[in-house]
Order: sequence, then C-alpha cells, then structure tokens
Amino acid sequence: MPASAFASSPRVLALPLVRLALLSIMLGGVGFGAMGPFQAIIAVERLGLSETGLASVLAIGAVLGACTSIALGVLGDQTGQHRLLLALSFGVTALGAGAMTIVPSAWLFILVHAVILPLGGTSMTQTFAIAGLATKGANMDERTQALTLVRAGFSAAYALTPPACAVAVTFGADILLAYHVMAVVNCIALLAVWLLWPANVGAHRPDDAPSPLKALRELTAPIVLVHVVLIALLMSANFLPNTLLPLMIVSTLNGQAAQAGLIAGLIAAIEIPAMLAAPFLARHIGRGPMIAVGAAVYAIFLLGLWQASDMRDVWWLLIPAGLGAGVILSLPLAMLQDLLANRPGAGGALIAVTNVTSMLLAAGFFALGAEVVGLGGSAALAAALSVFAALTLLILPQRSVQDA
Repeated sequence: MPASAFASSPRVLALPLVRLALLSIMLGGVGFGAMGPFQAIIAVERLGLSETGLASVLAIGAVLGACTSIALGVLGDQTGQHRLLLALSFGVTALGAGAMTIVPSAWLFILVHAVILPLGGTSMTQTFAIAGLATKGANMDERTQALTLVRAGFSAAYALTPPACAVAVTFGADILLAYHVMAVVNCIALLAVWLLWPANVGAHRPDDAPSPLKALRELTAPIVLVHVVLIALLMSANFLPNTLLPLMIVSTLNGQAAQAGLIAGLIAAIEIPAMLAAPFLARHIGRGPMIAVGAAVYAIFLLGLWQASDMRDVWWLLIPAGLGAGVILSLPLAMLQDLLANRPGAGGALIAVTNVTSMLLAAGFFALGAEVVGLGGSAALAAALSVFAALTLLILPQRSVQDA
C-alpha cells in the first residue's frame, strides 16, 4: 500500500484492514475477558487441578503460544496468507472453547489451555500483523496510531467483559458460561475476517519475502533481542500488579477482595484514553521520550503501592496507574513493529514473545518480592527497572533491521 494513500486521510480508521483488525481484536478480547476471571476457579474448584498443575499448564501454553506466533508470523510474511491464518486462529479457539462446553474435564482443560487455546491465541498477534500490513509504507506516526488503536480496542473489550460475566454468574449462570462466550465470539470473528477482508488485499507472496533462515536471523538480530528484553522489562511493571495488588488489598491494606476488580476496571477506564492520546503527544516530543514519561508516571503508582498502608492511599494512585499504563502498553508495540517494518507478521510475533517475557519477568519480581523484600518492595524494584529500561530505549538506534 503506497504512502500516498495516507495523504488525503491521516485517520487510520479510514483503512479497511485497520477497522477489521480493531473488530477482530475486540471480539478476541471479549472471549479472553470472559475467561480471565474464571479460569483458575474452573481449573481448581470445578475440575480438581492443583494450583501447581494450573501454573504448569499456563506456563506451557505461554511458551507454545509464543513459538507458534513466531512460526505463523514468518509464514504470513512468506505467503501473504494473513487472512487465512487469522481465520484459522479464531476457528481453533472456538473449537477448544466449544469442546469445554460439551465435555468439561481436567484432562480436556489441560489439552485446551496448554495446546489448543495457545495455538488459537495467536489471533491477537495476527491482528497486530494485519494492522502493520495496512500501514506498510506509511510514516511512523500512522503506524503508531494504528497499532495503538488496536491495542486500545483489546483493553476496552477486556475491561468491559469480566464485570458483565461476573454479574451473569452472580445471578445464577453456570461458570462455564465463559467458554460459551469465547466459542461464540470467536465464531463471529472468524466470519468477520472471512467476509469483511478487503477485496484489494489479496493473498500473494510478497516480492521481498525472506527465506525462513533469513527471517529467523532478522528476528534474532542483536538490536531486536535488546529491544525485546528492554520492552519486556518495561511492560513487566504493568503485569506485576495483576498478582500483587489483590494480595496487598486483602493482606496489608485492610480492603476487600471485590475492590481488586473495581480498581482494575477504573485503571482500564483511564488507560484507554491515555493510549489513544499517546501517539499524538509522541508526535511532538518523540516516541522514546514519551515512553520514558509513561514509565516515570507508572513508577509513581508502583512506588505509591510500596508506601501504602491503607486503601485510602490507593485510590489516588489509580490516575498515574492508568495514564502510565496507557503509554507503556501501546507505544512500545509500535517500536517493535518498526524493527521489522517490512515484515508485519514477524513484527506481530515479536509482540507475542515480548508479552510472554514480560509475564515471566513479572512472576520473577513477585517471587523475589514475596521471599526477600516484601510485596511492596517488589513494586519498588519493578518501578526502578522499568524506568531504567525506558531510559535505555532512548539511546538505542530506532531503525528497521532491513535498513541496518
């Protein structure tokens, strides 16, 4: 798609593929948002898995999902079959979720969550790939806006769905409703991808498609690996409170467990407009400096948790939490895509690898904090390391690997 296509309309929503990516990721977000609050309860309380067993299943699934994202990203760049790969990922997810609605069991849960859903979960990175495909040849601002808009769509869906499912379960719906929702929305997403795919975006092998070996060399280039580690370190600060804050609320802040859900929803409500505003602010001060500002603002939230002694100390922290998260969950994704500007599939795969690495780092911070420096201390450690990562990103060259 030539850069001139953007001259008449700077609004990325004018691009059909961006609109389809946004719709796809919102539908996928509804599915995973329905599952999120109930996954552990279904596994442990309903099906009898141990907590250690559940952790092992999820760890295996995370690694498999990252590996699959890399493979499909490279395959998509080689073949141009982004439409087919995205539709298949939604179909696989619908199949796994649908199986759990019919014959829920511990063994099926293991198969679904360790293998089937991780394979289907590549739909998220596939949607980033088609957003990158839509803006291939565009300038950095337009690529950033497209990826940020898609990421905000996932956050919006994920923020709204868990409360709705929780209300349904409160009023008597079976907890397996989560799998019904996931199966239905992924079927809808599959149909949307197949029916709404723009007619002028065909499936053909790009002229500059790399060989598999060259694609892997690009993905493992030193500058790429350094960016993945630094951005994962930066984003891990956002994943840490998912585990840390609920425990702090009930153990040290004299709060109620239900307040954790309310706080998560409020942070997401602040996060979404911050995500949408971030690309426009970055246009004026630069993407690297904007990421550093976001990391510093989010560090205020983490350091505030470190010093908090009561729930009254937490409520004001929601503002820096949402503002900072909106930046560090969006702009770095565009930075990853730009490293492989002409490889939208591989760029999307980098996002998956970075997410998994972020989650593993957050788990490490949590374990270290629990054993050595306390829950609040782990928040302070994550704050310091994330700011360090953001500042280091400022001095790294920002160019495509193909241009290096």
